[in-house]
Amino acid sequence: MKNILIAQIHALGTQARGVMLETLQTVINENPEANVYYLTCSNTYNVCYINTEKKPEICYLCKQGVKKGLNLIDGKYIHLEIEDLLKEEDLIAGKEFISKQDKINKQVWYKDYEVGEAAVSSYISKTRDKNLINIKDSFAETLVEYDVSFYNALDRFFEEISFSTVYNFNGRHSLQRAVLNICRKHGVECINKEIARPGGYLDSFPNVLPHHIYTKVGLIDDAWNNSSESLEEKIKTGSSFFENKVKGVFTNDKIYTQGQVNNKLPEEINYDRKTFVIFTSSDDEFAAVGRDFVNPFFKDQNEGITYVAKLFANLFPQYNLIIRMHPNLKGVNYDYVDELRGMGDIADNVSVIAPESSVDSYALLKIAEKIIVFGSTIGLEASYWGKPVILLGKSFYFYRDVAYVPSAKEEIQNLLESELEPKQKMNAIRFGYYFLKGGEKTKYFHHTNGEKVSYNGVKLYNMSKKDRAKAKLVKFANDYFNLRLLVK
Repeated sequence: MKNILIAQIHALGTQARGVMLETLQTVINENPEANVYYLTCSNTYNVCYINTEKKPEICYLCKQGVKKGLNLIDGKYIHLEIEDLLKEEDLIAGKEFISKQDKINKQVWYKDYEVGEAAVSSYISKTRDKNLINIKDSFAETLVEYDVSFYNALDRFFEEISFSTVYNFNGRHSLQRAVLNICRKHGVECINKEIARPGGYLDSFPNVLPHHIYTKVGLIDDAWNNSSESLEEKIKTGSSFFENKVKGVFTNDKIYTQGQVNNKLPEEINYDRKTFVIFTSSDDEFAAVGRDFVNPFFKDQNEGITYVAKLFANLFPQYNLIIRMHPNLKGVNYDYVDELRGMGDIADNVSVIAPESSVDSYALLKIAEKIIVFGSTIGLEASYWGKPVILLGKSFYFYRDVAYVPSAKEEIQNLLESELEPKQKMNAIRFGYYFLKGGEKTKYFHHTNGEKVSYNGVKLYNMSKKDRAKAKLVKFANDYFNLRLLVK
């Protein structure tokens, strides 16, 4: 008989619960004779990506939420909690492993598992501390300890039961990444599920993270090639993505230009000279997502921007270089952001636009001779609007002839001083079409632009008055008596 595992580790404050409930019901419907296992944390561990501060009320609401969701499922399945798989030896292995680590970084491995990168990915997502300044004695150490114990327990579980397929959410964070790696070890297909766009649309990433460039590009191509719309309709739809971005209309992500003044340009710059614009990324978001996003030219974005700024200082003093910091860096107070803010001191012809500035990013795009990016979506937008784009970092459009990509760092100077024709805008339009039309429509799961999550019409994060009251009691007991009541 076929055995199928669905791993739903994080259940509160994310869309994962709805996505994996959708997956569970779909698997039950399509495999009525299979043994379907549904694995949750359910307070096995008191620290996870969602609950970094060990708050018992969070664990309580999470566990109650799992129960609420599973009550909506129709059909047979086997619900397992991680603690059902754990043995004392697994917990000891986790404690012994972390006790031997001087520091946590992406180079920490347990057997064949990149446990350090998984923890770092979760840590950076929560703290924005890309350079790991404060990771020592942080929750990341506990994540590594728990991840090692879970990895060993899951390894033994896979030896006991032969699974045909495993479904996982995203796969990037601690515990989720262990599921992917154990599947690889045992030769089991692991399908990582991820949100494609609002409204209830999912993508599947077999055996890779959602940041795997070739897999993502394949999904983009599928959305275009498998569409029943005419070429004219697809072009219109794909183009509308870029046109709406300029208008500040919601497309598929946050509107980062809110607060910017239409057509506002930085003052005290001589626009009679050629102006080049660097649009930065908030590259902490891609600091620990596997090898696909490792920069081929520089150790990180800041090193690349410094390299370009010094070219303008020494070789192109007759041109302007404007560095537009990504608005998502607003309020981030770490050294790498401070370093960016100070790059205007490199030369008189180099200017920095702070993330909180009301300068219009699209006004900068219009006046730019060339656009330089490290992976930001605005590289696609600039290409659509007929600007030559130079890409100096990895992105989902790295291989798709949207931008000029140097073959070596030494080629950057030539790209800056050469006459470059804009790339064919159709290459960008295909991406715009995917952002608006991509993904497989769900039957039960739905979420809105405001990220409200529902399953079969039931709002998953609307807890009962009774559960909210109990959560307050749990918090009170912990705050005043150091007790974790009602969580088990």
